[in-house]
Amino acid sequence: MRLHNPLQESPTPEEGILYCLPGCPNPERNRYLIHLAHRYNIPVCQSLGHTVTAALAIVDATITCSC
Repeated sequence: MRLHNPLQESPTPEEGILYCLPGCPNPERNRYLIHLAHRYNIPVCQSLGHTVTAALAIVDATITCSC
């Protein structure tokens, strides 16, 4: 998995997941980040468990077995 460089291209769902707590101290920033995530089809999760599950699904989809 490669890191996203915002100066080169838009991120893809395989490059990240946004984890935003519903009761964060700065909801305006979270709303903007969620807006951008939806614009670029980045998954948005509101719990740590869902974030880990989404991340493992991405890793599982990108790993190929050479058995």
